[in-house]
Amino acid sequence: MSIQQVLNDVSGNGNGAENPHLSQDIRLATRIFYGFIASGVAAILGHTGITPVVTTPFLWGLACLTAGATFGFLFGIPKIHQSNLPLDDTPSQSPNMLSVLYRQQVNTNLTEISDWLTKIIIGLGLINLTKIPPYLNRIACILAGGINETHPNKERAFALALIIFFFLLGCLYGY
Repeated sequence: MSIQQVLNDVSGNGNGAENPHLSQDIRLATRIFYGFIASGVAAILGHTGITPVVTTPFLWGLACLTAGATFGFLFGIPKIHQSNLPLDDTPSQSPNMLSVLYRQQVNTNLTEISDWLTKIIIGLGLINLTKIPPYLNRIACILAGGINETHPNKERAFALALIIFFFLLGCLYGY
């Protein structure tokens, strides 16, 4: 299935003849993703109201969503298995003529880089697991100060929830 067919299936323009369940699954996943996005936006609007300060959590949510999607994409790149077997085992028609088989293989550089980065991120994450919560708390304090300059401690829990929610949503979407 080509990328255009998948995009047509998501938008509802394709006929879904190759795999009708794929079209339904992609639509369902997209609807669920947009539902979670809408609930995050509703939570931001419900917490801050429609004021000029609402742009700060929206931009932070978008940044966390993008970072999470990048992280999820990095973990979601599929492995491609290739073999070096010749295309066919039939002898060439002329024994004196050299038979050169030309065969293209899929470029796996992105897969290899993804594997290396995934291993490095998981390794460093496990080693520095105790340093992650204080780091998240500092980031939440920065966001809370942007939401409410006079009483940022009141906004810290909301800021931390916003960061974690949009980052994890981005990870699932990117994967």
